[in-house]
Amino acid sequence: MERDAGTLRQMLYLKMGLALAMLLVAVGAGYRYLTYKPSTIFPTPIVSAVYEPIPGCPVREYSSLDNAPVACLVDRYHITHAKNYGLQGEYRHYVWYRIGDDAYWMSCEPGEDCTIFQVRRKFFVR
Repeated sequence: MERDAGTLRQMLYLKMGLALAMLLVAVGAGYRYLTYKPSTIFPTPIVSAVYEPIPGCPVREYSSLDNAPVACLVDRYHITHAKNYGLQGEYRHYVWYRIGDDAYWMSCEPGEDCTIFQVRRKFFVR
């Protein structure tokens, strides 16, 4: 079957329109990605109350790959909704805790001490 010039032109315009729409969607998704990420790279410190040490647990500055004793991590210092503060979200057994004025992202396996993977110094200010 032969197609006339008008039908071919319509098909060409349709393909060009679909290609343009796909390009706009891709650019929009990339723009949203670029505008969202800086908040997770440079989080804003949280204004909070004074940290009250847990009895028997020294307040010290931990480093990456240090182990934090589970007994020193209490629920009141578990940072919930971490993404709202520009921190990486919780994933499986990875959680954020406050110790002193610092925020620690750590892996807590049941029955073991928690291993610290990321530290945000002076994240809590008064």
